[in-house]
Amino acid sequence: MLTVDIHSQLKDLDEFLDCHKYLWQPKMLAGYPDPLRNIPESWVTFYRNSSIDQLCDLSVFKSTGKDLLCDMPDSLRQLVENLFQLCDLPRANISSDLIEEDDIYKKQILKLSVKKAHEFSLLGPYIKEHLDRLKIKNFIDVGGGKGFLSLAVSSCTCRQILIDQNRNLLNKGKGYFKRWKRSKDLECHEIFIDSDLFLDNFMLTEKSLIAGLHLCGDLSVYQISAASKNKDVNLINFGCCYHRISASNLNLSGMCRHILRPTDLRLALSPFAYKSMDTFSNNQIKNHYRYALYCLYQYFFNEVPAKSFLNKFDYPVIAKVADFSEFIDINLNNFNCFNPMNRVMKVYEDKISELASEMEIFEFFRRLFSRAIELYIILDRAKYIENKGLSTEVLQFFDGRVSPRNIGIVALNL
Repeated sequence: MLTVDIHSQLKDLDEFLDCHKYLWQPKMLAGYPDPLRNIPESWVTFYRNSSIDQLCDLSVFKSTGKDLLCDMPDSLRQLVENLFQLCDLPRANISSDLIEEDDIYKKQILKLSVKKAHEFSLLGPYIKEHLDRLKIKNFIDVGGGKGFLSLAVSSCTCRQILIDQNRNLLNKGKGYFKRWKRSKDLECHEIFIDSDLFLDNFMLTEKSLIAGLHLCGDLSVYQISAASKNKDVNLINFGCCYHRISASNLNLSGMCRHILRPTDLRLALSPFAYKSMDTFSNNQIKNHYRYALYCLYQYFFNEVPAKSFLNKFDYPVIAKVADFSEFIDINLNNFNCFNPMNRVMKVYEDKISELASEMEIFEFFRRLFSRAIELYIILDRAKYIENKGLSTEVLQFFDGRVSPRNIGIVALNL
């Protein structure tokens, strides 16, 4: 089975990202105003000559590791193959026995949304096996909302604690335990977590496991830091919403030479895989609209638009064709800031359309680095935990097409 030396993989990834930083760290949005200056001409030609299907296959190579085109430029092929190898992770070893043994899966867990059912039906048995094998006395579900992860492991014998800042969600979690006649109550605690001190409330003096699925921004770091300070606490951590991480919670290991900016952190959230070709195509068109707006604002006002300006436009969920005139019609009120309004379409056709297309080409190649940036953040956290003396693994748990944030950190006090 593939194993990961966290120190070596983080070091190799840091060096690779530094070598190619001109491809993923633009100074302006999508490389504006000269987006293709760092993209080899052969790559641009390859992009322009490729079908949507072929571009989608290349975009998801980081998750599939297959279907590269024969006529791809050698330098591009080498890049994506290196990215795939650098980001390849072992999969968590998960048994399906619990799903057969505990009726709660058939009665409740597998009836949730496709994404939640997929996540909890994999993570639940994995955590339950660790609770039993390690003889855990306390299981703490951080940011657990309605408590479905707690419910998925509720056949365990240990004390179960659910933490969330929403009292209504906690009450629903408690209700699920009663409805399905679990053998014990679920302890619910309404806590807003803004530091790593939240575990102090529970006086954990026995072996414990703290888990968090898709903890937003700094919350993920607070969970890691809290667990790392307590020799009785084991950890399972999944991060999310990387763009909400404070600068002080980056480079925890001290090994990362790159200070990730908000645009870099957002890159880490790009899709790991696409559900369909339509989703990929639609995203490209919506990006074109966004870049066109950015350029139009620069043209008319000679300044960078605020993110709030770009976010207030209605980007169609299904954008079948890149017809900018229809996009204007949908957002007519928001376009009134451009004066005179009747010049917008002409400026777009004469000056902006091609530039916006070039910006999307740059972003297409930049998004090839999305998994690498996400793993860079996660390996930094894992190395920090490992330095605290915990036995630490970085594992892939979920199908990336269903749950894009599918990398978990498992850290055990053995």
